[in-house]
Amino acid sequence: MLIKSRYLNNYWHLLNFIIFNIYLIIGFIIQSVLLDNNMESDSSQIALFTMEAESCRVFSSNLFKGTTEVYENSKNIILSPLSVHVTLSYLCHGARENTANEMMMGLSINTNDWSQYEMHIGYRNLLASINETSKADLIIANSVFCHESVKLKSLFSSLGTDYYNFEIKNINFDNNIESVGYINDWIIKKTNNKINDVIKSDTKLILVNAIYFKGTWQHPFDPDKTSDRDFYITKLSSIKVPMMTNKQRYAYGKLPQYKSKFIELPYTIEDLSMMIILPDDIDGLSLIEKNFDWNLVVDAEIGRGDVILHLPKFKIQCTTNLKEILQNIGFKNMFENAADFSGISETPLKVSKVIQKAFIEVNEEGSEAAAATVVKMRLKRSLEEPEEFNVNRPFMIAIRHKPSNIPLFIGRVCDIGKEVIVKDEL
Repeated sequence: MLIKSRYLNNYWHLLNFIIFNIYLIIGFIIQSVLLDNNMESDSSQIALFTMEAESCRVFSSNLFKGTTEVYENSKNIILSPLSVHVTLSYLCHGARENTANEMMMGLSINTNDWSQYEMHIGYRNLLASINETSKADLIIANSVFCHESVKLKSLFSSLGTDYYNFEIKNINFDNNIESVGYINDWIIKKTNNKINDVIKSDTKLILVNAIYFKGTWQHPFDPDKTSDRDFYITKLSSIKVPMMTNKQRYAYGKLPQYKSKFIELPYTIEDLSMMIILPDDIDGLSLIEKNFDWNLVVDAEIGRGDVILHLPKFKIQCTTNLKEILQNIGFKNMFENAADFSGISETPLKVSKVIQKAFIEVNEEGSEAAAATVVKMRLKRSLEEPEEFNVNRPFMIAIRHKPSNIPLFIGRVCDIGKEVIVKDEL
């Protein structure tokens, strides 16, 4: 079964001041399984990508829950569900039979509800909307690195180059040092020298998606107000961390089903914002993770008023092996010898690894701009005391693309001061 393509275009523009940086690599290693064992308008766009955005939101919830189930609750996590969804969607074009059906179910794509044409147009408009946002602060780069002995089918290649903007490169994987170095150099270039040494071994086919993000707060923090304060890792242990403080009008609300609250920090680009979900209790993050549904967050009632925000500065580097996680949420066949990727090549192929590598930094810097528009608004009276939002315990973060309500990035911060590297690389 062949899935029609979606568009993905890259824009290469950077902001002058860093307040929030994410550098992400997602790599798909596809092994050879040879028998001899030798191998339009904004409104119309939004209307047209409604179902596609919903499938990505559902997938995002499943991926994050699956990740928190595999990695213990003391580990920091940062993921890009969109990156995984886009790369799997392109890979799905080359899948057939049970492999394709299983991947579509895992991606929450229901072909009974959509025609092939609707899927094509919907994904084109969804990705176009995201890329429109990315003019100033988001870089997306894609590449397929293919062993010289593997001949890609022309349709799969054209889908990648014409609609997903994948670069198709043939390299000699037999020369392990040269091929690994070539791919890592490509990754370093696309992530502005922030991600390196991702690829460790050779293979037959590698799909790589690199994301590099820069953003500036609409309401920057004053560095002079940053001071060391307690951050509680558990009820019994805490560490001193540099805590930023700001008093501004923010959008915020409560999530009673998760016994938590949230606040939204706007970027200078009005279509993007950072959402922080803070449990009421120090050890309350696990309740959110076990029952997490991104749609409940974006559908929550939002108020707006003066808030005294205390937010820690932090920097996290994280490498995550997604194979077990994807298997647990329904992607099993693509990792097995029975996988059918005959739409990619006549050479029998299977996926052997899926890796994400990400770097995130949050600090005070930024530039002011006009206030963002917030839907579902209820105004607070100016005479009320400011709300206090003290992020002094483990919390969740997400970068939200407002037109689609998709979390471009999502993660949890449990232990500030440690750069967590989860073992296992490509």
